[in-house]
Amino acid sequence: MSRVVYLQAASGAAGDMFLAALIDAGMPFGMLEERLRRLALPHWSMRPRRVVRGAISATWLQVETIPEQVQRGLPEIRELICAADLGTAVESRALAMFEQLGHAEAGIHGVPLEKVHFHEVGAADAILDLVGAAVGIEWLDAAEVTVSPINVGSGHADTAHGRLPIPAPATLALVTSAGAPIYSGDESIELLTPTGAVILTSIADRFGAIPAMRPTAYGYGAGSANLAIPNVLRVVIGNNLTASGTDSVVVLETNVDDASGEVLGFAAERCLAAGALDVWMVPIQMKKFRPGTALHVICQPEKAAEIENVIFTETGTLGIRRRSLERRILDRRVWTVETQFGSIRIKSAADANLISPEYEDVRRAALAHQRPIAEVMRAARQTAESTGENERHPAS
Repeated sequence: MSRVVYLQAASGAAGDMFLAALIDAGMPFGMLEERLRRLALPHWSMRPRRVVRGAISATWLQVETIPEQVQRGLPEIRELICAADLGTAVESRALAMFEQLGHAEAGIHGVPLEKVHFHEVGAADAILDLVGAAVGIEWLDAAEVTVSPINVGSGHADTAHGRLPIPAPATLALVTSAGAPIYSGDESIELLTPTGAVILTSIADRFGAIPAMRPTAYGYGAGSANLAIPNVLRVVIGNNLTASGTDSVVVLETNVDDASGEVLGFAAERCLAAGALDVWMVPIQMKKFRPGTALHVICQPEKAAEIENVIFTETGTLGIRRRSLERRILDRRVWTVETQFGSIRIKSAADANLISPEYEDVRRAALAHQRPIAEVMRAARQTAESTGENERHPAS
């Protein structure tokens, strides 16, 4: 059975709440702290403490940093992370989250991505939160993560940009881009921070109710404030109970005869960015013997409407066929191996002798070490095949 994770954000989320929830669920704090000490950040301390929030015992992560005058942009944060020897998977995840935040800020302020200057998010504690989240996501080793509808809070918050409405503009941009469901209760406070938003939206495979699972661990990560409701982020970790590894997908199809290869290629990229599971194109002969292209997209049902809008917008087609299908998928696992080229994630199917190194990790390692991609791929595969089963798949 594969490991699945459910994050219940009834009181929103922040970076420290996510880390605290994982520590409460069993993530070794020493492992987290050791990885974070590799960052060249000024003096900081981090300590988990037991607290009670709304009659629920939870872990609160007390993080203390020294005040900084420096304002970091994406290039400075990228340099800081890449110099820390965090491992390919953690480095890639952390950089991706900061780039997501950067795109959100760039859109809000109307500046190029590389010119964005992070304020709160560029501070040492926020860097610790996001890099720590990348470490935590690697520790979770989840095949699928579901996130509940998110309580964002209400009112206004004082920020480096002045007094802003809740959710903050960057937070709203992130949840909108991800299609995350949000709501607001009676709490006049910011419950979902930009760091919390980027963690939840980047880790989520889907949003909704708790999936069928056999729970094996759970944890509560506390926020700083005492509220009328328990101010905690809850994580539930368990084994997937989906029968026979089946799920439902939607197949979208359209025939196009008046779009260039560049337009169709861009449309395919947009579909993948919107959450498509797969995209492919087939040359066809259309009416009046005109050559055309059949565009096919596979996606989760909840992503279908968004991807249809992308297809309509980018291709100019006037109609899209939609089919709902069931598919059978093998139980998948993901783990990380250490090679001479760094950390590389490995995907495998538990019901078949299939091992596949993660392409993006292999590509980055090949570029970093100036080696042929086939050599890096071979090294990762050989390391994975020689790794013992217990080392590959930690007990869920």
